[in-house]
Amino acid sequence: MVRDDAAKGWYMNQGIDLQGSFIRALTELGLSYGAAKTLWLPLPMVLILLAATVSIFVTVWLERKISAAA
Repeated sequence: MVRDDAAKGWYMNQGIDLQGSFIRALTELGLSYGAAKTLWLPLPMVLILLAATVSIFVTVWLERKISAAA
């Protein structure tokens, strides 16, 4: 079903709903809504911590590689 305003070109994209997509995917796999939402809660924080840790490891590795070459 096409919305009237979408057909007229007035529909504005609201962005990507990562939380909704994640919860929908887990509920389609058979998890309850509450369990899927509970798994979502720490995920953004874990991803930020993982990115920070990897960037620190890469920085230290490059630092040591530059120091050994000099």
